[in-house]
Amino acid sequence: NVRVGLDFNFGSRLISMSNYYLLGTGTVKETLPNRDEASGGIPYYIQVMPGGKEQIVRLDSHQASAPSDSKDGRVYHDGMILTGVKSKDNGYVPNDQIIPVAAYWFTFIHDMQDNLQPDYIYKNNYVKLREIAIAYSLPKAVSERMHLQKVTLSLTGRNLFYLHKSIPNIDSESLQGTNSYLEYSIFPMHRSWGFGVNVSF
Repeated sequence: NVRVGLDFNFGSRLISMSNYYLLGTGTVKETLPNRDEASGGIPYYIQVMPGGKEQIVRLDSHQASAPSDSKDGRVYHDGMILTGVKSKDNGYVPNDQIIPVAAYWFTFIHDMQDNLQPDYIYKNNYVKLREIAIAYSLPKAVSERMHLQKVTLSLTGRNLFYLHKSIPNIDSESLQGTNSYLEYSIFPMHRSWGFGVNVSF
């Protein structure tokens, strides 16, 4: 015999603080673009202006050397330009200001100075294989040789894996205490296996 149990959830939403910090610290794949030349980063150096003010200056090539007015003689390869416009001459022109990709993500997660930002409200839809149990009864001739009427062996697994989930990087069932809308821990649910023997005399 085989018994399969599925569990599902559709329609709820969840604030994921784990994703908030994973994005801000650059530890998930969503933060990989623009980190270096291979991932689309723009080359730049930090220029020291008169009076000690610093500004980022774009370079034409990743192979270029930092000029003498650079802060540290280094060329950086993790620049990015955000889509948008900037004000100029009482009007607007396409944005061309370069920022380091790390600065973007750090600023992005603090853009509203609030822990409950809409960027981290995820749809929490999932379908989970909650349980699967396999039972096998030994042939009657075998059980009779052991002076038994029936011997059934069973193997059970619980909380095995998700067939589908909409929220990335965390367990969809990770919740903080009894709070039904705030996730603050990436610890997964326990997966367990059990083996049993049922004997009839």
